[in-house]
Amino acid sequence: MPPAKFKLKKANGQTKIITFDECPPWDTLAHRVSDIYEIPLDQVGIAAIDGEGDTITYSGQVDLEDFYNSLYDASGINKFVVQNLNNPDSEYVFVSSQIFHLPTFH
Repeated sequence: MPPAKFKLKKANGQTKIITFDECPPWDTLAHRVSDIYEIPLDQVGIAAIDGEGDTITYSGQVDLEDFYNSLYDASGINKFVVQNLNNPDSEYVFVSSQIFHLPTFH
């Protein structure tokens, strides 16, 4: 299986690409996001826009497993906007995909 790649963007923040040897469980991914973006571990979320234009936020193992089973791109980079669930970015961030180049999954 190829490495699992994630491109992460925080509104008004840096963009990072992180790679794992295999699809990480939520705890591993959340720890990495927490370290990079200085978000409390229990407040880490990642979001994307699906093929229907809906914003989907992932914030736990069950959510992440749903992503792996439905939208995960094993051969490419999976793109997300990082969220602090206590202080989420406005809906504008998700609607304005030209600014943040949010992924749209089909």
